[in-house]
Amino acid sequence: MGRRPTLSVHAIGVSGAALVHPVVAAVLPSIISTAQELFPQDSATLSVSSGGTPAASVDLFLYGPNNTTCAPNGAAPVHTEPNVNFTKGWAETSNDTFSVSLATSEVDHWKVVYDSDNTHIGVTSDCDEKLPLTIENG
Repeated sequence: MGRRPTLSVHAIGVSGAALVHPVVAAVLPSIISTAQELFPQDSATLSVSSGGTPAASVDLFLYGPNNTTCAPNGAAPVHTEPNVNFTKGWAETSNDTFSVSLATSEVDHWKVVYDSDNTHIGVTSDCDEKLPLTIENG
């Protein structure tokens, strides 16, 4: 941490003598750095033509750039959110653990798996939802 400079203010008194009043000035930083951190989120909408509201939940998987096809025998997901419940056909992540920073800027891919319930069969999304994450400090 830098030293604080002392700034002296000179004022002329009534008699003409110089009065010295030391004033301590705050030191401003010469460089301010920031570090962005992104927490990827996703949502899923499930539409059905009949059979009422789906009762099962979805599992959301975020795959990193080393598994762009979300292959089950490929690299494991970098983030998962299992058993996310639907609210009126809508489910969304609440990721607060996996983040991307400048050092890890990448293109990730989301995959959503809906398990079947008593009325609806299961379905899995394609892995073509790309999430390009790039942080540029400038």
